Amino acid sequence: MKKRTKMILSVCVFLLIGGAYFIYQWQFKGDKKVTESSHLTLVSIGDSLTEGVGDGKKEGGYVGLLTEKLKAEYPKLDVSSHNYGISGERSDQILERIKEDEALREAIEEAQVISITVGGNDVMKTFKSKLLDITEEDFEEPGEEYQERIQEIFDEIRSLNSEAAIFILGIYNPFYVYFPEITELQSVIDHWNEGTEKVVNKQKNAYFVPINDLLEKGDTEKKENYEKKKNKLLFEEDNYHPNEAGYEKMAERLFENIVAEEENWH
Repeated sequence: MKKRTKMILSVCVFLLIGGAYFIYQWQFKGDKKVTESSHLTLVSIGDSLTEGVGDGKKEGGYVGLLTEKLKAEYPKLDVSSHNYGISGERSDQILERIKEDEALREAIEEAQVISITVGGNDVMKTFKSKLLDITEEDFEEPGEEYQERIQEIFDEIRSLNSEAAIFILGIYNPFYVYFPEITELQSVIDHWNEGTEKVVNKQKNAYFVPINDLLEKGDTEKKENYEKKKNKLLFEEDNYHPNEAGYEKMAERLFENIVAEEENWH
């Protein structure tokens, strides 16, 4: 009788512990990321789009806006961001900085999320080299070299941080509204983005975020802007970089992608 009582008690204890564990798992499953880490560190690397050129409010362009969105979405996390954008840099210069800048390298090591803007200045370098004589074929070799450097950028980042989610933004055609008849330029932009996406798709926990569809036509759905050939998402002083409204669209697109990949933050 005593043996039977002990057996029943043992079974009850086992079921009690197992049940408590099941309830704990079920109750806190949705908060897995919050319990694993109390912070989210965003490191943004790149050119003028990361620096925030064109942001009249001087609040860091898309990086500042994205940081605020992440803070609102994840109030339990200590969200911090580090902006390593330098206007005018090409992919080779960004790669060199990742290799040599100790502060940037340390930031990469600590990041859960890394965002990158790159490529626009590479295209412009090729474009400026021949101007009116340029053809689509002139972009083929530079495009292949660019893809190789993007792979090197990934390799260098992964040597410092093998787990962070990396989001690389595409480039856009700032001249579409003003010169829609120059279809060759749009073809170059499309091929450049396709090349970037091809490299990104070979990486672990890396994502390509297109922005050309957001910025190239501005808000020309408004008749007055179409007739005046104005891209109201670009900075009026250069008609090239995004303005506050343009950066807001970039930040929202990137925010949606980061939230969608929440399970892949480490």
